Amino acid sequence: SCIIFPVFKMFYDSGVKFTTLWAFYVGVAVVSYVALIISWSLNREELARSRSGNSADGEENSEGSESSALQDQPISKQFRTFNFVTILLFSSIQVVRSNIYLGVVDLVNAHIGELAGMTSASLSTMTTVVGLIIPQGWIAVPLIELSIHRLGVCGTLQVTSAIGVLYNVLQLVPSMAVQVINAVLFASFRAFLFSIITAYNAETFGPKTLGRIMGVCFLAAAIVNLSQTYLVQMSLTTFNGNFTPLNIFTILVSLPMFVIVGVLQLKERKNRAPQQQDPAIADIRRRISRAYSHGAAPCTEAQIKEALRAAEKGPAGAAPGAALLASQPREQQLSATSQEADMS
Repeated sequence: SCIIFPVFKMFYDSGVKFTTLWAFYVGVAVVSYVALIISWSLNREELARSRSGNSADGEENSEGSESSALQDQPISKQFRTFNFVTILLFSSIQVVRSNIYLGVVDLVNAHIGELAGMTSASLSTMTTVVGLIIPQGWIAVPLIELSIHRLGVCGTLQVTSAIGVLYNVLQLVPSMAVQVINAVLFASFRAFLFSIITAYNAETFGPKTLGRIMGVCFLAAAIVNLSQTYLVQMSLTTFNGNFTPLNIFTILVSLPMFVIVGVLQLKERKNRAPQQQDPAIADIRRRISRAYSHGAAPCTEAQIKEALRAAEKGPAGAAPGAALLASQPREQQLSATSQEADMS
């Protein structure tokens, strides 16, 4: 999505009217959303099957849930967990910080360029370069996979927050060379951000409620994002185009997330008794979760539940987790086994 801004800027600089660009963008959005609605209707039966794990509305089988996994709980109970509060706050803060950077990066760089005595032509070229760098977050995908494998989803939340603080700190440095490097760092942050939100929700809440959990997280972020207009306006008027106070503010706002995620890590570490689950099964769960989050053919809820039950029972003589992996769709098996090969 970031590539839209530099592409539109190139068309706008070449003489295309803003109203024409806006109308084209609205047309693309209309076509996309209509296609999604049609796709939902065409796949209604598959959606119903994926939600048929416990009941049609997912609100049953809540009794005796103390021993049940969080993924087996109805969404109403998932909403009342510290796990959900954590990812809701994380999304509301970090997604908005990401959007603020996208909204003010050109203004910040223009201010730095003016202080450095850059010509308008050089500044325009630098703006285009930064705009083309930002969408290249795909380069960070191997690092994201490595982080999830080594540190887990909660650890990767902390890594993402740390990268976010770092790019904000570098934006305070009045150097265009540093800002180019910072654009690479922000591209990595954005890739980490959206990948880990999906991976965390998939691994924590499961595929049955993943879409609704994600929707609530991004809805909350969209509501908080409304403050961006006032923050940018204040920087331009009250602070005369100085975005340093805004950068410092976004750094301070993100710092509590380190504590909140840290508390979640301590809670999970305390509740993770070695005898509760075989390490091999826990590992295969994580690999299937990552395959679900990033794969092209995600497992349905019914397939995952059936696989987990088969693995936990375990046929006589079978390796722990073998039945779990074997019962997944082939693309998920290939993704999980390729992750295992990479780890070895």
